[in-house]
Amino acid sequence: MNLRQKLSVHRVRIQFYTHVSAKEKLDYIWNRNFKTAFFVRATLLLLKLLSCVVYVANFVEFETPITHCYKCNDSPGNVTYPTYSALLWVERSLFFYVVEVCVAALSIGDTIVLIICEFRGNIVEQILSYRVFLELIVSVPFIASLCHPLFRYLYVPSFLNCWLAKVFISKILYMEPIAFSSMQRLLMKLTTFITCLAFTCMCGIHYLERIQDRTGEEEFSFFNSFWFVIVTFSTVGYGDMTPIGWISKLFVIFTIGLALIFIPVQLEALSFAWGEKQKLGGSYGHRRAEKECHVVLCTSNITEDILNEFMNEFYAYPKLQNYYVILLCPLEFDGKINAMLENPSWSQRVIYIQGSALKVSDLIRAKVHYAECCFIFSSRNVKDRRREDEATILRTWAIKDFASHVPLYVQVLQPEHKQLVMSANYVICEDELKYAILASNCVCPAMSTYISLLVHTLQGRNPAENNDQWELQYARSTAQEIYDKTVEKSKFFKEYVGFSFMEAAFLAHRKYGCMTIGIKPTEGQLMLNPGPHHIIKATDTIYYFYTTSEDETEISVVKNENEAPKDDPESNNNRGSQFFSKLQQDVVMTTPYPSFQAPICYLLPENRKICCLNLFKPCEHDQRTCAAEYNFKNPLTILCVEVPSVAICNFIVPLRHHCRERYALTPIIIMTENNPDVNFLAAISYYPLVYYCIGRLEDLNDVIRAGVTQAETLVIVDKESSKFAEESYMADSGSVVNVYFLSRMFPDLEIITELTYPANMRFLGVHYTQNAPKELSFSQKKALEATPQDQDLFRRAFVSGSAISTSMLDTLLYQSYVKPYIISVIYLLIGLKQHQGSGTLIFRTMADSNAKTFTELYQEMIEKYYEIPIGIYRSIALDPPRRRKRRWSFKPVKEVVVLDQPPRRRRRFGTLG
Repeated sequence: MNLRQKLSVHRVRIQFYTHVSAKEKLDYIWNRNFKTAFFVRATLLLLKLLSCVVYVANFVEFETPITHCYKCNDSPGNVTYPTYSALLWVERSLFFYVVEVCVAALSIGDTIVLIICEFRGNIVEQILSYRVFLELIVSVPFIASLCHPLFRYLYVPSFLNCWLAKVFISKILYMEPIAFSSMQRLLMKLTTFITCLAFTCMCGIHYLERIQDRTGEEEFSFFNSFWFVIVTFSTVGYGDMTPIGWISKLFVIFTIGLALIFIPVQLEALSFAWGEKQKLGGSYGHRRAEKECHVVLCTSNITEDILNEFMNEFYAYPKLQNYYVILLCPLEFDGKINAMLENPSWSQRVIYIQGSALKVSDLIRAKVHYAECCFIFSSRNVKDRRREDEATILRTWAIKDFASHVPLYVQVLQPEHKQLVMSANYVICEDELKYAILASNCVCPAMSTYISLLVHTLQGRNPAENNDQWELQYARSTAQEIYDKTVEKSKFFKEYVGFSFMEAAFLAHRKYGCMTIGIKPTEGQLMLNPGPHHIIKATDTIYYFYTTSEDETEISVVKNENEAPKDDPESNNNRGSQFFSKLQQDVVMTTPYPSFQAPICYLLPENRKICCLNLFKPCEHDQRTCAAEYNFKNPLTILCVEVPSVAICNFIVPLRHHCRERYALTPIIIMTENNPDVNFLAAISYYPLVYYCIGRLEDLNDVIRAGVTQAETLVIVDKESSKFAEESYMADSGSVVNVYFLSRMFPDLEIITELTYPANMRFLGVHYTQNAPKELSFSQKKALEATPQDQDLFRRAFVSGSAISTSMLDTLLYQSYVKPYIISVIYLLIGLKQHQGSGTLIFRTMADSNAKTFTELYQEMIEKYYEIPIGIYRSIALDPPRRRKRRWSFKPVKEVVVLDQPPRRRRRFGTLG
């Protein structure tokens, strides 16, 4: 055979298989396959229960005992009690006999299969096992009775089948696909044990007392036997019924001994499981998850402040009142958290589950796949912030892998980890947000206050009558919130379709009193004050500030003869047309604003030498050693941090924003206690007028060399090492003392401080004297006890913008569930994000304005500057320091925070040379 013939041989099919013995196949069908194993065990369970029912029914039908050998030739004669021979024989109908034989045959067959599958070489050990021994007692006699007709009436204690039924119940409970908790299994085991023990004692005492002479006493029927067992086991012991025979008494003693031995053991196991369950928290049922709405809050450590703020903010919205909150935390809650969860307003809506988001079983317990959303927070009071972010990243990935359809709201600490959780729907970075807001405070005073009020749900507060005027005005303005609405569905803006944005903002504020700040086209990005050339369409989404949502308002026309042109819609339209024509005459540029793409900040064409960035250390290029030797033209901005990081770039970028004039850029001095790494120095080397120095805020010499005498603003970032004080609220002690010392040394210096706990803001800007009243009145003491939860938002240091706490910004992530646009609005305001065609935030002093009210100012700025004022910052100055009595007074100068229109083409800047 040549090679061609060899290659022409037909191919064959080879089947691969694994040799499986008959024993392994039988074990697979009887035990390992869920469907067949469950069917076998459920069938045998029903058969054992049927046998117990047949036993009771047979004795109910034939109550009179057989006093002698059944159908023997010997006559019993006179009956003498007790008749012990009656213990061996029982009257049994043919139907009951057939049923018992069938149950016994099937049980013996299952026992044989069990012995075959579990045979390991010792047959005696298997025969003497608990289950096989019971089968020999209750099943083999029925099979043996087939050999002789007389054996049909032999007594068999088939009521012991209840213990075999308990065995099958336990096997069903421990089958893997059936989801039973350990607590449910132990409770079921205890219940079945007590039931089987009571049934065994009932049937045994009933059978043993049948042969006794109870003339003149009540017979031990099944019901009376059950009554006797319950009264005996419960240690009540009425004594109305007592056994007579010595065998019955021994049987009762034996069953009581079993109860005293096994029931306490199982109760102990149940109590231990209950204690472990209490540590692990509760659970959320499958049926509840399908019918109810719930959200999951996942973090490594839930503190009292975080939980309190989350609950108050989340349930501030009426549509979220029926939501449940699942707290998933790997640590056990302390007593304070448990006390908070016992609050009647929260206890029915908050469920704590101790577990990890990395375990699928814990995610199933929390029903994450049924959740409306999942919040993932990083614990900020940790030593290693990088490690905490890594844990947050893994939690995000685990939940995304388990339930990819659930929206995720994630908070990370460091900006370099933000890219790793971009799979989440909404992400905020604490350091990124913190530094950007601190920078915005340097440009627009109290911008941190404005943003904090924006992300908190406040209904407006009624301060006390003895408060200052600024507190009254500030309290009334806290009810303003941001809302969105499609133009065609809006009550306020649907009549302005086809108008320009500035025209619609002017008319809507004049007619309804709402402040329009931005708009989002159907296919586009959100823009703040897009300018006068943006035409409103019916499908656009408009954003505005108002006291309440327009869905909760009712519009009614009020006719006033003196102000008819103001309220007349036609006159408003005419006024708007005149205003729009005025804009067209003033604006020369015809290119629409969205076509302009501006650079985000000023950068140097080439980075500076790293050695030249150190303010204190001379180098071969620069011999200067302090800020005074540089002779900066503009006042300095000093940033004091403990450990420099790349997140500081978020502080630099808003201060180098392209909307600021080149000659107005302020030098930035970064004073740090530790040596910065090379990556940080390389990052800041591209920014103009940015330096660093090594020094401590407590050292006055370092502060003076850093240029505090030439500085306008000093920003103090909270130290990471101070967050681990023995008393938690003492973490801000160093910052508070340093601020007080520097404010006394440099009274003209504006100091902005970050604090760990908002409650410590009460120590800033307040000078305590010995002239305080010695005793408070009863009403004043009651007022101190009724401290509102939002009291920190009304602290003088917070309102003025001189103090900020990042924990107050956590509500930004909560509000993004109800207001998905809130993060974009905040990022556009503080300069972290720049959309094409969007305006920028500026600060303008209105010394030459003739407006007497905010409404007049709003309309005046739209007409003159095409700018939208979003707030007023009114300066408050102290009397000269030489006077002991310090009083607060208002300055007549009004300073306005406005949204400027997008920069025109003639204002475009390049990089700094």
